Amino acid sequence: MKKATFTELAERVLFTVYPRRCPVCGIQLPTEEYICAKCAESFPYKYHKETLNGLTVYSVCGYNELTKNIVLGAKNQRDGDKLDFIAYAASDMMKTLDAGESADGIVPVPQHISKYFTRGYSHTEKISRQLSRHIGIPVINAVKKGRATAEQKSLSHAQRKLNLKGVFYVKENADIKGKRLIVFDDVCTTGATLLEVCACLKEAGCKDVVCVCFARAGKEK
Repeated sequence: MKKATFTELAERVLFTVYPRRCPVCGIQLPTEEYICAKCAESFPYKYHKETLNGLTVYSVCGYNELTKNIVLGAKNQRDGDKLDFIAYAASDMMKTLDAGESADGIVPVPQHISKYFTRGYSHTEKISRQLSRHIGIPVINAVKKGRATAEQKSLSHAQRKLNLKGVFYVKENADIKGKRLIVFDDVCTTGATLLEVCACLKEAGCKDVVCVCFARAGKEK
């Protein structure tokens, strides 16, 4: 029998005091589960692989009122149950579709430092670290966001591209040359953010990059 790690033991103690709850209905869950059986049966999973502007993008589901609630809870409310579920769902999708199986690292899409101070954390980094535990690929915080930008959802397709042009850059000490990387974001709409992050990674010498997101917005799949 495989011995539990210190982190796993600590989680078991934590979940005894603060049990995990279903990200959809809020019912208390056993420690090893991330969504209740009833909500899992009706959850709109749509595992999908597509090519978007030359990038390979994998997604777990579409973006609708149900999945929007999970995304916003993870992003703005520090809801650990929703963060954990997104990571679990992304890992299951990746295993099912063989996404990034030979990757060397997971790169979370960064937020500007002003957002970090406002929220107190980076949701994409937290999800990426949980995803790392599920699939056994380390997180590499290789990219930074150099300036604050307008919210993408308020802009047109053309404006989104201009809004993000040149905003991301690779850290000087980032060890990514020759590596295969997975870029993770919670939502993909036009792909403008993913394109910019991947472009700077490729310019810095990474060998290959694929993108993984939880919710795919902008079109029916």
